[in-house]
Amino acid sequence: MDNTEATLNLIEAKEILDTLGIHFWLTDGTLLGYYRENDFIKHDKDIDIALFAKDYTEKIAESFAIQGFKVKTRGTQAEGLLLSVYKNGINLDLFFAYEEKDYIWYACWAKTHELIENSNELKYELVKFAYPKTKFKKIIFKENEFNIPDDVEKYLSWVYGNFWKISEPDWDWTSPKNIIDAPWLQLPEISLKRNLKIISHLYIQVLYSLIEQYKRNPLDPDILSALQKARKQNADFWMSIPPEEIKTTYSGLMKKSHQILRESRIQNGTTARSELNIIFKMLNQAQERKLEQSQYLLAALLYIRPGQLQL
Repeated sequence: MDNTEATLNLIEAKEILDTLGIHFWLTDGTLLGYYRENDFIKHDKDIDIALFAKDYTEKIAESFAIQGFKVKTRGTQAEGLLLSVYKNGINLDLFFAYEEKDYIWYACWAKTHELIENSNELKYELVKFAYPKTKFKKIIFKENEFNIPDDVEKYLSWVYGNFWKISEPDWDWTSPKNIIDAPWLQLPEISLKRNLKIISHLYIQVLYSLIEQYKRNPLDPDILSALQKARKQNADFWMSIPPEEIKTTYSGLMKKSHQILRESRIQNGTTARSELNIIFKMLNQAQERKLEQSQYLLAALLYIRPGQLQL
C-alpha cells in the first residue's frame, strides 16, 4: 500500500474519532509496523485500529462517509461488528473489541464458499480473535499522537507468537495464534496419500489455535476433546509406521505436529480414562515387543513427560 496515502487515511481517521470523543488504538499489522519498524510494514495491505464495542455509534460510519470514505459494515454490535472504510486506494479496518472476563476479542468476517439464499453473493461467517486485556499509553507515530497497548510485546505475541520480530511477507490473516472461533476451526482428519498418512498446513494452523486456547482455558471441554482427538490421531500414526521408516518420516509437517503437541504442556493436564487405556495399551505392546521402542517413544511422548516413560 502507498505509505503517503496510508498516513493520510490514518490521520483522518484519528481526527474523525477524536472529534467524536471515541478512544481507539493501533492494533495488529499497524501496531507491529510502528513497534518494529516505526512505519507501516512495506508489504501490509491495510490499516488496523481498534475501539471498544460499547463505544459504537452510528455517527462513526456517517462521519467517515461525509469525509469521502466508502464504508462497509459487517455484522452487528450485538453479534460482532467490523467496519471497513476505503479511500484513495487504502483500506482501514475498525475492529470493535468485546470485553470478556479474562480477555477481549475482535470480530472479523470471513468469506465462505456458500451462496446467500436467492443471491449470487457469498456468505460471510464470524471469526473471533482474542487479545489480552490491557491499559494504554500514548506514542508518536507519523508525527501524531496515538494510543497503543501498554505491553506491546504481549499484545503482539498473542497474534504472531514469538516470531513477531521477523518480517513475513506471506502472512495469512486466517492463521494467527489468537483465533478463538472460526468456521475452519474443525480439526481435519489425517488423510491418506501414497499409502502414508500426511497432514496439511490447515491442520497445523488449527492445532496451533487449539493449543493457544488451551493455555488460556485448560478446562474447556470442547478444546480438551479436540486436543485428545489430535493426540490419538498422531499416536496412531506413529504406531503404524514401520520402524525402518520412522527416521525418514519424522520430518516436515508430521514432525511439526508431534512437536506442537509434545511442547504444549497438555501432558501436565488431567488424562481422560480413555487416554489412560491408550497409554496402558502402548506400554503392553512395547513390553510384548509388538511395538518397537522408537514407535512407542514417539506415541507415548504425546501423553506423558519423558521422566514418566517406562522403557
